[in-house]
This record gives sequence, C-alpha cells and structure tokens, in this order.
Amino acid sequence: MELKTPQKAVRRQRPRPSDAAENLEADYREPTKAEILSSLESGLRQALDGKGRPARELLDELLDE
Repeated sequence: MELKTPQKAVRRQRPRPSDAAENLEADYREPTKAEILSSLESGLRQALDGKGRPARELLDELLDE
C-alpha cells in the first residue's frame, strides 16, 4: 500500500522566493542618459590613464557569452 502526502504538507515544502527576489523588479530603474554618459566618460578616462582591464580582454569575454 502506497502512502500519499497530504496536499497541505506538499504546499508547505515548496521553497518560497526571498524578499530580495520579490522586490528586485520594484527596485530596478533604467539609468538616465546623463548617468550612462558619465559612466562611459569615466571608463574612457580610466582606459586612457592605463587603469582597469584591457578592452580586448573585455570584448573577448563578451563575445564568449
């Protein structure tokens, strides 16, 4: 004879999403044009100063994905 698990027990065993996962969409906002330009400018300045990782390395990584 096979024992069956009551439906209430099955529902209790299901993992619940974390609060962070539930609120992820609510907290997200698109960056403004000014923020994007500022980020690009900062990245270009770092590259010109020889800081950060080589652009070729980043581009190769992006192509692999």
